[in-house]
Amino acid sequence: QPAYSLLTGFLYFAAVPVVIVLLMITVIGIPIALIVGVSYLLTVVFCSVFTSAVLARWIELRAKAKWSFWLVLLVAVGCVIALKILWIIPVLGWVAKLIAVCFGIGALKHTLWSFWKKA
Repeated sequence: QPAYSLLTGFLYFAAVPVVIVLLMITVIGIPIALIVGVSYLLTVVFCSVFTSAVLARWIELRAKAKWSFWLVLLVAVGCVIALKILWIIPVLGWVAKLIAVCFGIGALKHTLWSFWKKA
């Protein structure tokens, strides 16, 4: 569901800072806001890695193959390098990477949510 993943990823990157600021208003919400803020910061720092892992698994599913862990890791590293090269391109590269990251984070959220619903 690419449209759902894109929307979810975009809402994550747009709404979480607003939620953090709103939580900082109350005294009780400050520790929660700090925890959410640290997790958000880690997500932003490692967004290329998360997106590359999702992209590697997506390529594996599209190829209808069963890859070993090391092959998935190799493809994910290649995806990280491709995203870093994409980031070098001014404006269009930034927009393309932002869209790819929104897809990746949204797909990861969707996968984790469906896993939690089963449990």
